[in-house]
Parts: sequence; structure tokens; C-alpha cells
Amino acid sequence: GLQHYKTHPLSVFLSALKKITDSRILKYSVTIKPHPNENDLSEIKKIKDENLSERLEIKITEDKEIIALIGNSDIIIGYNTIAMFEARSLNKRTISLRIAPVRNSLDSAMKKAGIEIAELNAEAITSCLSKENNPPETKEIFNGGIRNTVNLILKELNLN
Repeated sequence: GLQHYKTHPLSVFLSALKKITDSRILKYSVTIKPHPNENDLSEIKKIKDENLSERLEIKITEDKEIIALIGNSDIIIGYNTIAMFEARSLNKRTISLRIAPVRNSLDSAMKKAGIEIAELNAEAITSCLSKENNPPETKEIFNGGIRNTVNLILKELNLN
């Protein structure tokens, strides 16, 4: 759903990750989970192919089992998706790329949940990924989450 960008955010992220892989011996694997409404994956596939390297494996999945994908990942990186909160509820390190402005309430909720926020530039992403981070335990933080989500949606849609 992102539009009007000079450089696709995925391209910015993968180029930052390539800088990290160039400086380390480890091999990295990235799984791209497109949004369910994304039908044309040609641009994403092109970016993926441009960034493949000996130490950077990139795959695109249409797997609907998001919890399994999260469970099999070390770090979850996204953009304002509920999956980031799901990842934090599973105590996974989670990073939100600041691709577009967000409401202060969402920014605050992400920080409270332990979601790191990185600006969309190679330096900020590299810095964020390079630092050791043990996310805070999220036990109990999402109590009442369903009710809070419903209330927020009702408020934002002016339905209450």
C-alpha cells in the first residue's frame, strides 16, 4: 500500500542489511511476507533478485501462518503491522521502519510494547541491527489488548 517513494523501502532495508553481511562472516536469511492485499509482487521480486548475495538469502513467502513465520524468525522487521505486536507478544525482537508518519498513539504503543523504531535510511537501519538488544519481557503487557484494539478502531472510525 506504500506509494510515492523515490526508493522502495525494501530496497533501502536490504542494502543496509548487505552492508552488515559484508562486514560479518555469518550468513543471513530474510523472509519477505507481503501484505495479503499486495497482488503485484514484480517490484518486490526485482528488489529481492538485485540484493541476493553469497551471505544474504532472500525469499518471498505467501504463507498465511504468521505465528509460525514469527516463531521461526530471530528478528521481525516491518512497518506498522499488527504482526509486529504479535511478534512482541511472543518476545521476539521487533523493529518498525519509519516509512511514513504515524500517530503519536501508535508510536507510543510500539515503544511501550518494546518495538524498536528505525528511520528509513541505511545508517539508521544498520545501527539498529548492529546493536545488541534484549527486548523487554512482554508478559502481561497486552492484557485487554483485544478490547483496547476494538475501542481504538471504534474511536478512529468515529463509530462510538
